[in-house]
Amino acid sequence: MSGRPKLKAFCKKIEGMGGDAVILDMVAEGELSIAKIAAKFDASRGMIYDWIKNGGADRREGYQLARRESADALAEQGLEILDDLADERDPTNAEVSVARERSGYRKWLAGKYNRELYGEAPAASLNVSLNVGDLHLDALRVAGSMDLAPAAESGEIQEAEILAIENTPTEGVIEAENVEEVDPVVAELRDA
Repeated sequence: MSGRPKLKAFCKKIEGMGGDAVILDMVAEGELSIAKIAAKFDASRGMIYDWIKNGGADRREGYQLARRESADALAEQGLEILDDLADERDPTNAEVSVARERSGYRKWLAGKYNRELYGEAPAASLNVSLNVGDLHLDALRVAGSMDLAPAAESGEIQEAEILAIENTPTEGVIEAENVEEVDPVVAELRDA
């Protein structure tokens, strides 16, 4: 900070006014943005953020706590905006729209500052990934471990059940005398 005389002067000014609590209380109240807080102290936004960053872990944690607390204030402000509009006798569509946007923005910002309390619950998602080729190979491995001795000795399927499925296209259906003609993997498993 020795090379930053403005930041050093700003820090002295804050210390003279009561220390970190002066700015952190303003943040927690949610009334003023960082830009407005900076303007109040004749500083820039960057200087406020430098003050937070250079203040050590305690100041950074204090700032994060103040931001979470400001979520409560922002939610209350959103409610006040809508309540004030409801108190008017005949609000216009434009007034209703502006109030809804102002309140909605504060709700959104509260959700960003305190996700646990005001954030939207993450949508439950279930990602299922199936590889048909792997499933087919697994089924063939299981079939290979079954007792196929009678079928393997004769080289033919001795008995099979044919299922008819309604409303299924027959185009591309393969007709074969035995399974080995359709799937050479079955023949390899049988011979193994």
